[in-house]
Amino acid sequence: MTTPYYVLIVDDDQMMRLLSRQAMMASGFEVAEAEDGLQALDSIKQRKPDLVLLDVTMPNLDGFAVCRELSKNEDTQRIPVIMLTGLEDAQSISSAYEAGATDFIIKPINWHILIQRVQQVLRASEASSALRTSQARLEHAQRIAHLGNWEWDTDSDIIHGSDEACRIFGIEPGLKLTLSLVEAAIPTEDYARVTNGIRQLVKYGVSLFLEHQIRRPNGDIRIAQQQAEIFLKKGNRVRRIVGTIRDITTERQTEEHIRRLAFYDSLTGLPNRRMFHERLATALALANRKGAQVAILFLDLDRFKRINDTLGHAVGDAFLLETATRLKALVRRRDVVGSSGNERDEDLIARLGGDEFTIMFSDFRNTLNLAKVAQRILNIIKKPVTIDGHEIFSSVSIGIALFPGDGTDLDTLLKNADTAMFHAKSSGRGRYQYYSNEMNASSLAKLALETELRQAIDRNEFVLHFQPKLDMISNQIVSVEALVRWQHPQRGLVYPGEFIALAEETGMIMELGRIVIEQACLQFSHWRESGIELASIAVNLSPVQFRRSDLVEQIAAILEQTSVSPGNLELEITEGAVMHSEETAIELMRRLKALGIRLTMDDFGIGYSSLSFLTRFPIDHLKIDRSFVSDLPQNQEKAAVVRAIIAMAHSLNLTTIAEGVETREQALFLHSTGCDQFQGFLFSRAVPAPSLARLIELTNTQTVLKPRYASEI
Repeated sequence: MTTPYYVLIVDDDQMMRLLSRQAMMASGFEVAEAEDGLQALDSIKQRKPDLVLLDVTMPNLDGFAVCRELSKNEDTQRIPVIMLTGLEDAQSISSAYEAGATDFIIKPINWHILIQRVQQVLRASEASSALRTSQARLEHAQRIAHLGNWEWDTDSDIIHGSDEACRIFGIEPGLKLTLSLVEAAIPTEDYARVTNGIRQLVKYGVSLFLEHQIRRPNGDIRIAQQQAEIFLKKGNRVRRIVGTIRDITTERQTEEHIRRLAFYDSLTGLPNRRMFHERLATALALANRKGAQVAILFLDLDRFKRINDTLGHAVGDAFLLETATRLKALVRRRDVVGSSGNERDEDLIARLGGDEFTIMFSDFRNTLNLAKVAQRILNIIKKPVTIDGHEIFSSVSIGIALFPGDGTDLDTLLKNADTAMFHAKSSGRGRYQYYSNEMNASSLAKLALETELRQAIDRNEFVLHFQPKLDMISNQIVSVEALVRWQHPQRGLVYPGEFIALAEETGMIMELGRIVIEQACLQFSHWRESGIELASIAVNLSPVQFRRSDLVEQIAAILEQTSVSPGNLELEITEGAVMHSEETAIELMRRLKALGIRLTMDDFGIGYSSLSFLTRFPIDHLKIDRSFVSDLPQNQEKAAVVRAIIAMAHSLNLTTIAEGVETREQALFLHSTGCDQFQGFLFSRAVPAPSLARLIELTNTQTVLKPRYASEI
């Protein structure tokens, strides 16, 4: 039976260690952990690992220092070390190699690429070991790993290369592999890094491991992975250097393909929504520091559905591709808005999905030029295009929003650009429109809604609906979440998405929040008196409400008034609410806990999630955000994250609750990972109190209402 590779993970962030452990173990590695450099060195003394995954920034002894310590010891200097770092500047990368690192991965980590890198490094390490053991072993490794080997006589500058090494450089096996040929094959952009690596090898005697391009005589570009070490040294003079070379072009192409699948639209090749959001977030952060502006143009093709419906999706896709081509040609004009020219063309434009495109301009000098850009886009899209014999005429509606005037965060800016686009579309299509507050909701309409909301609070026009939470083992309803609805006298039932934001903005959320908690406790008391037993009832706390100075006293009074035990009340708090002021939030949460109230961290995983975050705040339950549940179990990355969250929560004695469970497959996966509770449409939407009571009664007596997956567990 093959012994698995033994990998040591060194990181002071326990959540990162946990995620790395999950990824490594899922690929068959044996894993150990260390939380800082000193502990890592002690662990290596006890048992030498096959590879070390090493964080750069750690207390006590950082990653660079650990590498240097390993390099000093002959027994450990050949252990492969992959640095995990958020620092991607050239100096940090150079420092990593100088310290003796084998490779590095930039955070945030793509786990697929990390596994490939680990496997590649281990394969190369094995090949190097085989080289030192015997020539026969090396030849065997070459046949398996397609490696070439070489030996450089520094006195004569003659390089003796194996047949495979010659092939990698694009020359016939058996021909002389001269130093001049090797130097000429390394492109200018890689030459300084390669020569610097060799100098470090000669100067410090540490093993050389790097990747670089090779330009073959026929012009073909390959990616090579080189590993080398000193073979013969007399006095202070290095006489012979031996090494291996491997063509890793295919592996890098695979990595690039994976990256493109994750970050680029498969039809147009443009950045997708995920990539665009990351680029925009970076641009906003930079603009905020520099006091600069960022502009978003939100494009939506007019009546595109008609093209799909009349000519078919193939023609529709071809038209989208042509649209992307035209937009790219326009955006490549570097003087288009008088920008600084620091952005790359591919970062500026993206396809969000369907017929929606966005264009971002940052650090530009003249906002008036945006209108000229928009007009050029209108003109270029108006030009007819012929596809499969069909002449197609179309137009586009464009919304324009600027940071910071139209929004200081990513979501607000995109929402307002989208709003401006819809205004342009509703005004006749084929035009552009700057965002203004009047478009989002006219002052009169907003004032009217505010007035109605105040009246609704005075008249107590709000009702609660309740969504059950089920135990994953017993499939019994153990708790419910109270969700507020506005019973509008003319419009009927109004959902919170239409009024909560206004309530928070105007401060009415304080009174509305009190009403919700009071009604929830009254309903819980009524159920208890009716013989319906539930462990708790959950109420969401608004971030604004959470910052109320007398919140604890208010809730205590409601509990006493309704005769509900504090342990039966569960407050759901988002990460954003507690991160507004950490120390104040911790003190408030401790006071709530002292009262006996249970606390749930809502929407976990989409904000500031980290182990230190969880350990600092006194919570009882962890609610996994629906965005992680929606694609389970097909999405392997989300599945790995969910497993890690549940394992981490259980290690902290926290109950895990999955929200948004809609399918049997999702429930089965969550059950298999040890999730404690779930809620979602698989069992029930939020329903009025009488319906909830019937659900509880029927669920406890009849299996027909239980989730369909229950019989499969």
